[in-house]
Amino acid sequence: MKWNKQAVSLILSGALAISAVPAGLAADMVEYISHNVNATIVDSGTCGENTTWTLDSEGTMTIEGSGTISDSDYFRQNRDAIRNIVICPGVTGIGTTITSAWIFSSYNNLESVTIPDSVAYIGLGVFNDCAKLTEINVAPENAYYSSIDGVLFNRDKTTLVMYPKGKGDSYTVPDGVTTIGTYAFAWSDIADVTLPDSLTNIGPWAFICCYDLTKVTIPAHVTSLDIGAFHGCTSLSEIYFTGDAPEMYEHDINMDPEAYAASFKRVTATAYYPKDASGWEDVLTKDYTGPEGKLTWVAYDPDADNPTPPTPVSDIFQDITPNAWYTDAVQYVYDNGIMKGMGNGTFAPGESMTRAMVAQILYAQAGSPAVSGDIPFTDVPAGKWYSDAILWANQNDVVAGMGDGTFAPSANITRQEYAAILYRYEKSPTVSGSLDFLDADTVSGWATDAVLWATQNGIINGTANNGVTLLDPKGTATRAQSAVILKGYLEK
Repeated sequence: MKWNKQAVSLILSGALAISAVPAGLAADMVEYISHNVNATIVDSGTCGENTTWTLDSEGTMTIEGSGTISDSDYFRQNRDAIRNIVICPGVTGIGTTITSAWIFSSYNNLESVTIPDSVAYIGLGVFNDCAKLTEINVAPENAYYSSIDGVLFNRDKTTLVMYPKGKGDSYTVPDGVTTIGTYAFAWSDIADVTLPDSLTNIGPWAFICCYDLTKVTIPAHVTSLDIGAFHGCTSLSEIYFTGDAPEMYEHDINMDPEAYAASFKRVTATAYYPKDASGWEDVLTKDYTGPEGKLTWVAYDPDADNPTPPTPVSDIFQDITPNAWYTDAVQYVYDNGIMKGMGNGTFAPGESMTRAMVAQILYAQAGSPAVSGDIPFTDVPAGKWYSDAILWANQNDVVAGMGDGTFAPSANITRQEYAAILYRYEKSPTVSGSLDFLDADTVSGWATDAVLWATQNGIINGTANNGVTLLDPKGTATRAQSAVILKGYLEK
């Protein structure tokens, strides 16, 4: 076989270099040379102050020298010609500046990258979104990075740095990993990822735009989901949290969207959380998606079977439509066992709530504790479905009677009575300010503080009446209004 001068030169220079490099990387270079004896150098240039590159006819780019690799216009203009990148010992950094970040990203035909022991820094996003990239191999002697089956980690394998996009759509992160690094899975085709129990942090933009990801389980030890962790995962429909509430980033319209995003921006999913874990009350009141997404929170028992997505209440109750003003609230109270239907396939959103019903709901929310003693109301006999609830509510100063020794359990509850019950349930916090409604003067004196508190906390809002928003304090609270009030109260 007749070799050209460039091939001979490549072999000789490679042979001389191999004796000075680590055994693992040397083996890679030997294999490269043995498979590319017929390759010719088709182009070359500089890619840093002290680094040069050559590209051969087989699509392998070899980068040599010392110092860092910075951007090269040639790389961008000819990215589809590059199939393999071999970085030689002496090079210390890849994509170390703002202008050279993402230097090899979106290289459509790049299949493998070989990194020597001398590389101490790899910039963010350097190899992201390379559709055919399956292998990032690091010399075993590298003091800063390592690789497992072509996946890039830090040296001690506690941080997953980069998952190659072409690696496949399913991956189990190894035990011992504590952090999913910035952009680690960004723009990958991952559809099924298993995160280890050792995980504590999911870094900024870790799964941004993983469009095929449909479900994720967040391990119990995870304490933070950083900026934009699952931003743009538009197929993500189920999120399972298994421990206490982690720190997550809220939607903030005042932040620069180029530098900031909510942890689940643009995600619409059902988010399950363990009912007895801590910190979830605060989480449920916040926005982690922005206006283009929505998380529906559902509590579950970790000791029971795996939770399943809730059935829309519009499919359960024939009198609930998908887009009614109260549908989300009905979904919330139904999913959380706060309110149920009427037993005939209806929810009856327009029917009134009674005083006994509200007492029973709050009693159930308190865990239905055991009660003892005499019921002080002449119209509440023992043994009724609401008897214990009213006794408990009265003993805890949550409800009062009608002033004549009765409770009127079957009487429809008014909006101001509802506010007063919830206000007392909260131990009557101090309030200040005034009611800003045209009919504010119709609120009874005994209910003024309670109604002010309820409106200031978004629990009770005005009702539309011929184009005018009124408080309607003595109007009857319907079941639909009750769902909205309870959701507002429990999420405040």
